[in-house]
Amino acid sequence: MNRVPFVLLDHLPDPGQRFQPDRNQLHHLLRVLRLKQGQELRLLDGRGHSALASLQLAGSHAELLVESVDTLPGPFPELEAWLPVIRESRLEVAVEKLVELGVSRLRLYTSERTGDKGRTPDIRRLERIRQAAMEQCGLAWTPALDGPLSLNELLAHKRLPLLLADPEPFGDLPRPTHDAPGLALLAGPEGGFSPGERETLRTCAQCAVSFGPTILRAETALLALAVRVRSMP
Repeated sequence: MNRVPFVLLDHLPDPGQRFQPDRNQLHHLLRVLRLKQGQELRLLDGRGHSALASLQLAGSHAELLVESVDTLPGPFPELEAWLPVIRESRLEVAVEKLVELGVSRLRLYTSERTGDKGRTPDIRRLERIRQAAMEQCGLAWTPALDGPLSLNELLAHKRLPLLLADPEPFGDLPRPTHDAPGLALLAGPEGGFSPGERETLRTCAQCAVSFGPTILRAETALLALAVRVRSMP
């Protein structure tokens, strides 16, 4: 295979230790990834630790031999993605792709024009999607998943400069520094922001970015914002 696969574990064994993967992990390694004897993989614990291991086969028995463990730095820049509560299938895509883009926190919110205020996201399913996305891209730190909270609650506790997807751009895209190490990314819900919310956001946001005359879905706008920040030189 062309890349070293990743497996997310609760705890990483020490170098030199052997351990047996659980049934689901073993199926993924042997049947999906088709790993062979001695092939290498990376183990992650979601807390910044990464271990190099190799697959050891003996008949029907399979073990992983841990060779070394490294500690990786935390994410920089730190990106929070504020996701409106939208249709489940679209929310799942947004979580998957934002994790692959390396966001460090996912915050679900509701606002005045949230389509179905009784809609409750399946957090456990979103966590499973988050884990699969981490294994896909080799993300060493598990992104937090919060909410849903109201938009006003998020704004009241905002700790990072806010970057807004908006048809009317303003301000300059801020560059994260060690004093201000990240950005919060925000796109509107299915029904858009109310006039009052939009006025508040244009006051407290540091910058608004437009992606042209077309109207983007919330998840598309958030992905575009994340790519825009990640592509800064």
